[in-house]
Amino acid sequence: MAYYGNILIVYNSTANQIQQIETVLQKYGADHELVENSFFLETSSMTNTEKIVDEISQLPIEFIFFHSHNADGSEAVGKGIDDGTLNHIKSFLEN
Repeated sequence: MAYYGNILIVYNSTANQIQQIETVLQKYGADHELVENSFFLETSSMTNTEKIVDEISQLPIEFIFFHSHNADGSEAVGKGIDDGTLNHIKSFLEN
């Protein structure tokens, strides 16, 4: 099964809206890490990714979604983020 790295950034969101997004991600089995208003997530297929974006688009939430379908050679770096959190994010984006 292929896995894809994604970044979802939400704007002007409430705690309830963040929970709605988390519910969608859980529904589709998307492992993710939330850092402030940015979700770093792993999706299992193009179809899975499209379904997640479609459902989030139905919510009253401002967002940008970045999907990488070819992450070969990608590198994620960070500063000031817990090593465990950064390594979890890197596992999605560097595959």
